Amino acid sequence: MCRAIATLFLVLSVFAEVAVVTAADPADAAAVAEIQKLGGTVRLLSSQNDDREVDFQFSADKLGDAGLAHLAKIKSLVVVSLKGTKITDAGLAHLKGLVTVRRLHLENTAVGDAGVAQLTGLVNLEYLNLYGTKVSDAGLVHLKNLKKLKSLYLWKTDVTDTGVEQLAAALPELTIVQGAEINHPGGNVVKRLVIDDPTLPIAGQPWKVVGIRYEEENPGAKAKATVRYRAKGTTTFASANLVRSKDGRFEATIPGSATKTPFQYYIEVREAKRPPSTYPPSGAKGPAEVAPDAKPPVLAAAPTVSGAKSYRVDLAWKKATDDRGISGYRVYRGKDAASAVAKGNLLSKVAADKLLFSDEKPPAGETVFYAIEPLDLAGRNGDAQSIKVEVPKDVAPENKLKVAASSGSKAVVLSWTGETEPDVTHLLVFRSDKPGGELTQVAEVAKTAATLWIDKNVKSDTKYRYVVKLRDGGKNVSEPSAEIQAQAGGYLRRINCAGPLVASADGSPWEADDKSVAGTSRFTTKVKVTKVPPGLEAVYRTERWARRTVRYRFDVTPGRYQVVMHFAETNATFSVKGKRTFDVSFNGKKRHTAVDIFAAAGKATAWQLSTDVDVTGKELVIELLKNKNGPAIKGLEVRQLAKK
Repeated sequence: MCRAIATLFLVLSVFAEVAVVTAADPADAAAVAEIQKLGGTVRLLSSQNDDREVDFQFSADKLGDAGLAHLAKIKSLVVVSLKGTKITDAGLAHLKGLVTVRRLHLENTAVGDAGVAQLTGLVNLEYLNLYGTKVSDAGLVHLKNLKKLKSLYLWKTDVTDTGVEQLAAALPELTIVQGAEINHPGGNVVKRLVIDDPTLPIAGQPWKVVGIRYEEENPGAKAKATVRYRAKGTTTFASANLVRSKDGRFEATIPGSATKTPFQYYIEVREAKRPPSTYPPSGAKGPAEVAPDAKPPVLAAAPTVSGAKSYRVDLAWKKATDDRGISGYRVYRGKDAASAVAKGNLLSKVAADKLLFSDEKPPAGETVFYAIEPLDLAGRNGDAQSIKVEVPKDVAPENKLKVAASSGSKAVVLSWTGETEPDVTHLLVFRSDKPGGELTQVAEVAKTAATLWIDKNVKSDTKYRYVVKLRDGGKNVSEPSAEIQAQAGGYLRRINCAGPLVASADGSPWEADDKSVAGTSRFTTKVKVTKVPPGLEAVYRTERWARRTVRYRFDVTPGRYQVVMHFAETNATFSVKGKRTFDVSFNGKKRHTAVDIFAAAGKATAWQLSTDVDVTGKELVIELLKNKNGPAIKGLEVRQLAKK
């Protein structure tokens, strides 16, 4: 009879679950089917209602972020178990509207703070397990508005006591478990034992384990704690009592006689009339195992120096060796090898994976010794290796700038290219309006990303001479750049090809060219163009193009003119070498053949083509002519050059 009842119960249980699925609306049924394809299980939690659970316990490797989209279509979803799956923060966005969910398991997933932020809409959430995730204090902040949250598990996360205390203050009814869970047979958590990650012991030295925290079940109860230890491979544990520190935590010391070789240990805490709590939870059956650090780290060779400068010395060294691992390095600088490694000479601490260091403030003109000291995971330092360095004297920086000048109707624009030494702090601009003689400083430009300076204090029809010098942090001034000349007030036209009027900092705007012109077309790109000259972003957004010819005509007086054409290949179709080529002529004379923008600059990159043109008549005609394909141009400048 009992067997018959059991069989009947099984049949009814299976039927009930199938009935729920088939009775659901089509969207719900389809979602259940998709979850089952991913290896998930959808089950009823009670025969009294439609509350359901989705569990991927046996198919964790199949579920990714995209699969979570199906959960939003499950009716009456109360429990979601995603333990050990491949989901990330992005996937949790699919859970935003699941207001019926009361329990959520995210143990051992890649979820972090951004993922927790996606859970703020789970207003009925009562239980959340974040064991083994990447959540930190920043993630806990997002839980403060989940007023119904009663249980939160944070063991093996990046949260700190401070973050937990702040969350506990916001949700006083919330039970937060940070450490190992010690369970009664009934499964209810009643105690908490937490141990901070201990330092690595040094072989043969006493090992002190601190940061052991235990929450008594009965307030005021005096728990007794013991550490038990044994050499690896032996069967008998020795023991020592733990003592409480001033902050109420326990401390344990394992004697040096036990740390000479790899050993095992566990911590046990007892309250009167209560089962013991252990760390690790399995106690003597699965103690923690430690391999002590037996040798100090070794740095096999002295560091090397590449290109010592008065403003910087670059050091490099090879990775140190150690039986347990390297935690980092200390870098020192002293006046002799013997005293270099002294507390007052410490320059920096460097991470284990960084084998480089730059001293940005070496003593110029002095002899110094740099020393590298390795540190291992036990906090033990090895012998330092040092190198003698003659730091050069602080001299004036080398001036490699190439300076150019362009004249506007109301200003002169100086621009420069070329590298400067790292200790250069300012560029000094010198000017004169006399044909010869000394130049006077007129500007001091801080070394920033800016590569130009506009001289607005100029007179029309006056020829100016300019040079640029460099000044470093030691107030040393370089030799001047090559002298250049410019004259304000000359002829200048700027055309924003196929675009609207664009203002300019030097007072000479880029004229609008947004009207229809027979034989040409206009194009506005959405692609971001790189290496655009400062202030010309709007110019590079539009272009005039043609299948055959783009032509511009200017009324001028006889003289010498500079024509600067601005290009950028922003059409994907022509972003191939040799696809778009065209010729350029001035007053009917061809000066450039088979111009290829993509070959010259690459995709969506600003490029300028400058040409000096002698005009003997009263007009300047610029033509871009089809070669293999028709031309395209972003901007055009015509500037009268000063008479020589």
